[in-house]
Amino acid sequence: MDDCDAFGFHLSNSSYAKNLDTARLDAWTTLNFRLFKEAKIWTPLGASTYYFIKEIPFGKKYEIKTSIGAYENDKWYYFLSKFVSKKSKKAAQKSSNGNPTHLATAGSHALSPEAASGTSTPLSTSKDAAQNNLIAQAYNELESDEELNCVAITQYCYKCGRMTIPPPIALGLAGLGEHGKKNHAIFEKLVKERKLKDYAKSGFKDGAFGDIELNINDLEVVNAQRIAPYKVFNESLSAFKSH
Repeated sequence: MDDCDAFGFHLSNSSYAKNLDTARLDAWTTLNFRLFKEAKIWTPLGASTYYFIKEIPFGKKYEIKTSIGAYENDKWYYFLSKFVSKKSKKAAQKSSNGNPTHLATAGSHALSPEAASGTSTPLSTSKDAAQNNLIAQAYNELESDEELNCVAITQYCYKCGRMTIPPPIALGLAGLGEHGKKNHAIFEKLVKERKLKDYAKSGFKDGAFGDIELNINDLEVVNAQRIAPYKVFNESLSAFKSH
């Protein structure tokens, strides 16, 4: 009951943030727990924002799906979280009859044109276009019987002590990407030699670990396709800080 608004009709705005904390912790643990355990690498929260699309009525089941959206090489990385529920029988019937309940434009952050409904459009750097691209991506990743209720963006950075670790280094150590197994082997080697913390703090850039090189090229390629709307989000935050 405490998740409802004052009138008891739907999930309250504050409950989106409260319940997302649990979902983000689950995603964070899956991705980062061993980095924290072995080298005390932690990830402070920088900011979060929510786009409310459709209410979640009282008593309706929903799911929070969280994935890595993109990262900026020097500091920030982003979780993209979707609050998703099942369509009503009426809405599902419309979809099955070929009448979509939404129209999502597939931008560079959506699925490929072959897999997505809609037309491919160039990515604008305006705030509205950035929001629309992220929402388009979320829509295009829905199952046929799902509807989108809310999209949330969360901004984090990686820290080892007071030192900021570039996201591609941390994500490489976490084993993401096509070369995840090889990068994870490097992680295990550093753990065994008790050198992971030294590498994370500065060893990846000062030449002290010249024999170790993470292969993160595939992460860089995918990130280049995704980062534009997140940069706009970060620029908006910076504008708040400067006024």
